[in-house]
Amino acid sequence: MPTSFIDKLKRSAPAGRLLAAKVRLHSQRALPLIRQVRANSHAPSQGISCICVVRDEALRLPDFLRHYRQLGISRFIFLDNGSIDHTRDLILDQHDSDLYATDASFKDSRFGVLWANALIQRLLPGQWVLYADADEQLVYDGCENHGLDRLIRHLEHAGRRSLPCMMLDMYGDGAIRDLVPAPSDRLFDLCPLYDGDGYSVAAPETARWVQPRIVHHEGGPRQRLFSTPAKGFRSDIAKTPLARWDADVVQIYSHALYPFTLNFGTPTGCLAHFKLLGDFHERAVRAKVLNNHYAGSAEYRLYLERLEIEPNLSAAYEASRQYLTSGSLVESGLMSGIDWNASD
Repeated sequence: MPTSFIDKLKRSAPAGRLLAAKVRLHSQRALPLIRQVRANSHAPSQGISCICVVRDEALRLPDFLRHYRQLGISRFIFLDNGSIDHTRDLILDQHDSDLYATDASFKDSRFGVLWANALIQRLLPGQWVLYADADEQLVYDGCENHGLDRLIRHLEHAGRRSLPCMMLDMYGDGAIRDLVPAPSDRLFDLCPLYDGDGYSVAAPETARWVQPRIVHHEGGPRQRLFSTPAKGFRSDIAKTPLARWDADVVQIYSHALYPFTLNFGTPTGCLAHFKLLGDFHERAVRAKVLNNHYAGSAEYRLYLERLEIEPNLSAAYEASRQYLTSGSLVESGLMSGIDWNASD
């Protein structure tokens, strides 16, 4: 169907600037809703920081911390939104983690975006920041040997200030409900599989006065498993988690930064997404009850419909591929390679 004039107008450059200004203002207004629980005096003031909004993430946090420390994150800034498990205690035990908290509405915060903007603008202006959920682990070509500081030097040498990514759902070969990690487990070992096909990339609008906002990646196991003839599940799996937060930068929604040019270009990475763990059903029930996710938690209602029919559902199928190293995803065509010598 042809794009209407009004739709094009909404995606014009002036409309984008107005939207960014509105989100920035709302982020500033969200700051008083956030209280400091503990600013860790032992956390380094220099280096690369990670912002993470959490709620009941004790299952994933041990490996999240382990993964990002190995990549060179020196400071974690967590914002807790009403956890009832031991997430807060776990964070407070970390030597490199600050903890903030809010009881405000997750939905009204644009699903955590306003809170993240507020904290980054207040604490980390002008710095390179990684903004990731607790179930997301960043990988890029050569990340086993090149940390984030090296990646950032490479990006800056190329005149770039962001790393666009595709969110890649990871899973194990058994029932989703049985995938319960111990604190010492590496999630890539528990869930080493990913879909090797079925992805699509929608071409951005190219009209002269329309500003493309994001690369529309679709596909993966959630779209494959939870789409029905009556209710199609469209996954939005593009994100830009790593960026230098200059004064003009703001997170518009979970899948797009402004200026929108930050969401395009190479090199690219992947956000390994560990959503399909043993608490998947429980979290879907909670999302439905709280009604605090996009479109009335419609995504989670689709999850529940399938899980009620098939409680031992597995995501594995004949085209599943195994993650061995970051090179696996380059070979699969899911992210770009990086010529590290180009910036030496």
